[in-house]
Amino acid sequence: MVRFVHTADVQIGMKATEAGERGAALREARLEALRRTVALTRDRQADFLLIAGDLFENNQVKLL
Repeated sequence: MVRFVHTADVQIGMKATEAGERGAALREARLEALRRTVALTRDRQADFLLIAGDLFENNQVKLL
């Protein structure tokens, strides 16, 4: 059996300017959701993590 975990529209680098003062909290919440998804993938010993939709908000994301 092959196990998948699926998520979509992660949008790393989203500025969330329309959220005003809550933008920073929204950005952190989205990153935390991704961290939890990766942890769940490991905990469930899934074979694949499938990220559909937008992984990045745009092509201007700085990579470390």
